[in-house]
Amino acid sequence: MSSNKEDFVSKLHKKIKKVLTEKRNKIEIEQLSRTINELSDSFDIEAFLNENPNSQIMAEYDIREEDLPHLRELTLGRFKQYFDSFSGKYIFDSICLQISYEINKNYPDEVQKNKVKNSVIKESLVKLFDTFKDFDSEKVNNTMNSMLNSLIHDMYYFRKLEKLNKKLNTEYKTLLDASIKDKELLSTAQSGYNKIKNDYANLRKRTEKEKEDYRSKAEAELIGQLIEILDDFERAIGQLEGNQEVLSGFSMIENKLSAILKQRGLEKILSDGEEFDPEKHEAMMVEKRDDVNDNTITETIRSGFLLNEKLLRPSLVKVAQNNKDNKETDQD
Repeated sequence: MSSNKEDFVSKLHKKIKKVLTEKRNKIEIEQLSRTINELSDSFDIEAFLNENPNSQIMAEYDIREEDLPHLRELTLGRFKQYFDSFSGKYIFDSICLQISYEINKNYPDEVQKNKVKNSVIKESLVKLFDTFKDFDSEKVNNTMNSMLNSLIHDMYYFRKLEKLNKKLNTEYKTLLDASIKDKELLSTAQSGYNKIKNDYANLRKRTEKEKEDYRSKAEAELIGQLIEILDDFERAIGQLEGNQEVLSGFSMIENKLSAILKQRGLEKILSDGEEFDPEKHEAMMVEKRDDVNDNTITETIRSGFLLNEKLLRPSLVKVAQNNKDNKETDQD
């Protein structure tokens, strides 16, 4: 049952991505990405964090001066994670997950039958576009406020849970030491203790996960910059075929850099001679060829990479268009 559900989710994501990459939708998504990227880049985060939270909120939620650096670091992490996911190379994955979530929430019957129509996907996409309609700096500011307020609440209740946890531990030990005979009362105390203990553990896990996600994203951004250096090495090696000594030195440096990045989970996407896959490849050119199958990649213009089995950068490729294959398909 679980396997069937995973297969359906995978098929649903592919179906959503197919709709997203339709020309009209792709143009709108890329425009949305640029708008969000420009607004988030121009947003003065430091000025916002210096002004917020104000003294009244700090007093109300017991936020101290020594809490501010940690609070601002977490807010900045959430801000980057949220807006980066809706700009650049992550936007299609983010929209895909958002639409998948909305479909599961709003169309449970279709999901239960493992059959979701394209019209449902397009309707969810339109709603998402409406959410970001007239996106401006005020909305960025409001989003930042929402993130900061959420973290302030988390910090406040985290401390409250810590105090309750200590208090409950003391009371629970007292009950045990006194050997209370009333099992029902003891059971109630145990349930309350377990509930607060679980809440405390869940809040701690969520905070740790946010830190880990932020570190992983920073590492992915660094590796993304390093693969541009690999691109430079490939271009340089291609122009040094006549100079064997210099070529050997360049190749050695490229191999060392590739080996280090491979240890961090970087894997080059195989493209030449493979069938075009929209999840890994991006077609830059189409050439008519009758000697290979339709949609076969005939040349890699720029190599793509996976990082820990997730797409870091798609391969830019040239794809064959086989008129013979297309005619046979039409006749069938």
